[in-house]
Amino acid sequence: LTRWGFYMFTVKQSGTLTIYISPDPPGFFDNGDYNFALFDVSNGCGSLGNALRCSNSYNSSDPAQDIGLNMSSTDTTEGAGGDGWLKYINVQCGHTYLLCLDIPNNDGNGFSLSFGGTALFGAPQTAFTASPASVCTNQPVTFTLDTSACFVSNPFITYTWDFGPNATPSTYTGATPPTVTFS
Repeated sequence: LTRWGFYMFTVKQSGTLTIYISPDPPGFFDNGDYNFALFDVSNGCGSLGNALRCSNSYNSSDPAQDIGLNMSSTDTTEGAGGDGWLKYINVQCGHTYLLCLDIPNNDGNGFSLSFGGTALFGAPQTAFTASPASVCTNQPVTFTLDTSACFVSNPFITYTWDFGPNATPSTYTGATPPTVTFS
């Protein structure tokens, strides 16, 4: 029996990322055969490409070991006989990552998954400008998303604008709304 876990997250502040995967209860990975891979899926999941980090370790001398990314390892990939630990990664604001965890032949118990480092996950505060900043009735207003915002080109993020009931259009979905007028 093989069990897969998929965890997707978006970075709101660039920084380092560590991942700690631990058997719960201890000894869960009693067959010593478990694997993980980390992908940047910011351009969609259709073409994953090579994993940023990939561990296919099998350590028969310590089958209950913890695995993940840490600050002291230097390898970025490993096969059988590896220690289960790979080098941390520098993640970028606005990028979406996919962690794939494969646990072949497991007994159905769980594991603990925790993240560390200096990066932050979640949606950032979106910044935009309105031109002109002050308007009169029926005067067109252009709203522009701050191009330095890290989420502009991420396919996993949807921009929903709500300009209110007296606006034309009153709502818009997308990064670049049309000119808006208020009555």
